[in-house]
Amino acid sequence: MFNVDERIASCLPYLRVFYEVASCRSFTRAAERLHISQPAVTRQIKRLEAILGVSLFDRGSSPVQLTPAGRSLLGFVERSLSLLEEAHHLLESYREPTLKVGATRGYSKTTMPRILAGFQEENPKVRIVLSVDSSQGLERGVLEGVIDLAFLANPDHRRPLLFLPFREEELVCIASPSFVADLGERVSLADVVDYPFIVREKGSGTHKMVMEAFEAMGRKPKVLVEASSPEFIKEWVKAGKGLSIVTASSVEEEREEGKLRVLPIVEGLHLDVYVALLRGRRDEPLISAFLRYLGVR
Repeated sequence: MFNVDERIASCLPYLRVFYEVASCRSFTRAAERLHISQPAVTRQIKRLEAILGVSLFDRGSSPVQLTPAGRSLLGFVERSLSLLEEAHHLLESYREPTLKVGATRGYSKTTMPRILAGFQEENPKVRIVLSVDSSQGLERGVLEGVIDLAFLANPDHRRPLLFLPFREEELVCIASPSFVADLGERVSLADVVDYPFIVREKGSGTHKMVMEAFEAMGRKPKVLVEASSPEFIKEWVKAGKGLSIVTASSVEEEREEGKLRVLPIVEGLHLDVYVALLRGRRDEPLISAFLRYLGVR
C-alpha cells in the first residue's frame, strides 16, 4: 500500500471533466456530455490547473487545443480510465457470472449452440449472452467492452486486441444440384469466376477471403447479391440463382440431404477462426474458464 499525495488526491474529482474537454475539444460540448453548465466546467478546469500549477488548454484557439502539459496528462488519464474499465469487468465477473460472447451469423447457428451448451452444462450458474454481428461489428463490440470475447474469421490483426487461434474452417463452393451440370466434383476459382455469385456482406470474414482470392488471380466474380443472412444465401443457391462460397460446416445438413452440391475448392481456401478479447482480460476467472473449455491457449 502506498500513500497518495494530498495534491494528487485533490485532482481526482476534476479528471473526468478534463478528459471530456480534451476529447471534445470544446467546453460547451463537454458540459453537455456531463450534464452540467459550461461555467461549472470552466471552474473545475481552472481548479485543476491551479492544483497542478500548469496550463492544460490553449483557450485562444478554436477548437480548444491541449498544451504540451495537457497532452501529457491526457495520456495518463486515458491509461487510468482503461485500467478502471478492466477493474470494473473483473469485479463484475465476481459479482454476476455473465459471459457475453459474440459470433457471426453462420457460426451462431452451426457452432455456438454446441459450444455454449457444453460450457453451460459444466458451469450451470453462468448466464450466457450471445451477440450476432459481422466480424467488423464484433471487433468493435470487444473494443468497446460490450462483448467479453468474440469468434472472428480472418480478423484485422492491426486492432489492439488479443487474437487466440481457435480452428480452421474450410471454404467450399455450393450450387443447386440442377444449376451447373458440367461442374466437376472439385472446382477451381477459374472454373466458377464467370458464374453469378451470391456473397456474404462486406465486413464478414468470408466476404474478405473470397474477394481477395479472386483478386489474387486478377479477376472479379459477378456478384448478383450481397447478403448478411446465410439462410438467404443458401435458399438463393438452392433456387438456382447462382453459386456461393461458404464454410463447409454451414452446409453439412444440406449436403447430406442432397439439397446442395458441395464442391471442394482446388486452391484450398480456408478461414482462420480466432477468439478475440481485450489483452488485459485473459486472466479474468470466467473468461479464463471459457478459454480452458475451448482448449485455447
